[in-house]
Amino acid sequence: MAHKRELQALDEDITSLLSGIGCALGAAPSQNADIEYTLFLASEESLKHLDFRILGLIVQWIDIHDSYLNHPRLLRFIKTASSITQRFWRAIAQWKQENRKWSRFLLFETPSSRFVLLPVGTEFQIQRKGEDSRFENTDLRIPNGVFRAREGDVLSQKQLIRFHRTYRHRVCIGVCLRADLWSLLEENPNLTPTQLAKRIGCAFASAWEVKKDFMLFSLEEN
Repeated sequence: MAHKRELQALDEDITSLLSGIGCALGAAPSQNADIEYTLFLASEESLKHLDFRILGLIVQWIDIHDSYLNHPRLLRFIKTASSITQRFWRAIAQWKQENRKWSRFLLFETPSSRFVLLPVGTEFQIQRKGEDSRFENTDLRIPNGVFRAREGDVLSQKQLIRFHRTYRHRVCIGVCLRADLWSLLEENPNLTPTQLAKRIGCAFASAWEVKKDFMLFSLEEN
């Protein structure tokens, strides 16, 4: 049976986590921050407080780094989220539907009408500025400019490879469990298979297999 990762407290430093996955927020970055958990936690908190700056960073991060996102792992987190968070990610899946890895996000139940995030003024802002083109054919109705997309707000793929260990391994090995486990072992070779399985949320056998290979590789290097 796979271990179910316990979610961290919601008072986790969101800005440090986001900085840790390459968002320019001026906070000390969390080293090798968990990509999917960060995106889940940041979206849940930002939608609760209507923090459009953070939501814009999430949308921009997805636009740049979608190829190296572990979609099934993110989905497991979003299944535990509030209904508004699930609707937000369903809208992202509709925007990115050409990538079939988003298809399971479309299964979240949602009312037939589109939803808005601005407390007031959505129609007025859309009349003035137009609708955000990324979400025109989705459940989310949002005026252009609410989700800022500015160069430099999120690291490029080339920059994030140098900055984030797990991301680098996903680019090298592929978006898979092995890449994530190997990254954790490089960071702390003393982690046991049980600890690895709980950190990633995978079966003990999978963690044990990668740990065994990592130790063999380490012996070969020495």
